Amino acid sequence: MLMSKSIRKGNYILFFVLAVFAIIVYRNAWLNDDSYITFRTIDNFISGYGLRWNIAERVQTYTHPLWLFLLSFFYFFSREFYFTPLFVSMFLSLCAVGIFALKTASSRIMASIGVIVLFSSKAFVEYCTSGLENPLSYLLAALFFMVYFRSKLTLRSFFYLSLMASLAVLNRMDMFLIYFPSLVFCFFRLRSLKALILLILGFLPVIAWELFSLIYYGFPFPNTAYAKLNTGIPKIELIQRGFYYALNSIRIDPITLAVIVSACIFIFNIRNDKDFIKKLAVFGGIFLYIVYVIKIGGCFMSGRFFSVPFFVSAMLIANHNFTFSRNHLLVLGAVWLVLMGISQSPPFLRTSRYGLLPEQKRWLNDKHDIADEQLFYFQSTGLLILKKDKKPPYNLSFSSFNPAHEGLKLRKPTPQVLQFSNIGIIGCYAGRNLHIVDPFGLSDPLLARLPAVYDPDWRPGHFLRKIPEGYMETIQNRLTANMIKDPAIARYYEKLSIVTRRRNLFSRERLKAIYWLNCGKYFTDDYSALKNHLVQYRFAEEQK
Repeated sequence: MLMSKSIRKGNYILFFVLAVFAIIVYRNAWLNDDSYITFRTIDNFISGYGLRWNIAERVQTYTHPLWLFLLSFFYFFSREFYFTPLFVSMFLSLCAVGIFALKTASSRIMASIGVIVLFSSKAFVEYCTSGLENPLSYLLAALFFMVYFRSKLTLRSFFYLSLMASLAVLNRMDMFLIYFPSLVFCFFRLRSLKALILLILGFLPVIAWELFSLIYYGFPFPNTAYAKLNTGIPKIELIQRGFYYALNSIRIDPITLAVIVSACIFIFNIRNDKDFIKKLAVFGGIFLYIVYVIKIGGCFMSGRFFSVPFFVSAMLIANHNFTFSRNHLLVLGAVWLVLMGISQSPPFLRTSRYGLLPEQKRWLNDKHDIADEQLFYFQSTGLLILKKDKKPPYNLSFSSFNPAHEGLKLRKPTPQVLQFSNIGIIGCYAGRNLHIVDPFGLSDPLLARLPAVYDPDWRPGHFLRKIPEGYMETIQNRLTANMIKDPAIARYYEKLSIVTRRRNLFSRERLKAIYWLNCGKYFTDDYSALKNHLVQYRFAEEQK
């Protein structure tokens, strides 16, 4: 009877904190400018123009195919890009946290503490919405580790794990690092030909997508990967910026990295646990992903890349069967209060005034240009400030510039070509008749493959390219004449345009171009000469 009362009390507490989590996610709901890059592709796709951003060329400007297809399904019925991604995101995030609390956590008290930790993380809550792929990454991580921790390892459960890891990779390719050590652990436990076959079958969605991407787009990776990784910036400088990204998170959202560090401490304190190797594999994935984030220089969106490893860290710790005394809970409560006290803006304190206060405007960017994206866009796209007489996204409260209105001004009944870099909301509202040349190369196949012009104050994820002389004229003339002045770049673009613009996907010339472009050549006998030319081109532009 006493046990029954204790169980009921634990259930009541858990469902209360889950309800609080749902309210907090709702009050923090917003959309990020970058999500509108995907929305424009979805609109073109559903309208029959293919998976394209500029309808004249096949370029993969999104990094999350699974998320794009999921939103495309709902957009087909709703035909709007505000409430659709917000409510899909909130639903997926709530499902992920529900699975964590009810299936992964070792007890109701661990689940309740875990949910409180989750809704205290600025990074985790902010990216429960935003229009980006994080909510689906949360759900797939919750499903994967539910099976990983709770199910007996069999060939069937291994197939489920392989499939969920595959879907997570299809949702965002770099998520492979988080799942890789756990899959290796499971495979070596089974060590059979059947396990290898099931691993391959599980990864069929990724294999199928890569084949499609190679044939349709001509390249196995998103265009953004070429734009962000082909920078020429020294590795040591990228790593330094990666550490700055971590320091930014510690400064404004200390609980996120505190939980990840706690997972490390936790692992080295359970060395005698019978599941130590199994749990060490999980931490190995977290560690690999954090190293990767630092190696690439982090991101301009504060906390975004830490949100999934934070969630996995919380699941890893909550799965352990801890015994708590009242003193333990008091210590945890005191630590939580300290972390919340030094946090820049705890998500459970969100109000409709967020982003309007003078002191908050000083938080927008740090000296390394890492931005609090939710703070910047909340008064423009936040669900909490929704008003019946206005259609989102609204005017930015700290600026007279409205990207949605500017985009609508650019809508024309006839095709046109323009150059600008704020390609998210503006690009989506400008419509498909506008061909946008993005100097950061995120949506442009040629510029993404040119070396970035070095700027000592570079911003993570944004690497400026010098637009070759004659390139805009070539696009405006719809490639009837190649007017690019630099002969090497002109020859390169001729072959690239065969891949991105040729209607016949299986023409011999196009397939040959795909092969040579992906193997480091493009129909020239001396590729190294081109490479040296592009490097010299970059330095020449820097001198200008």
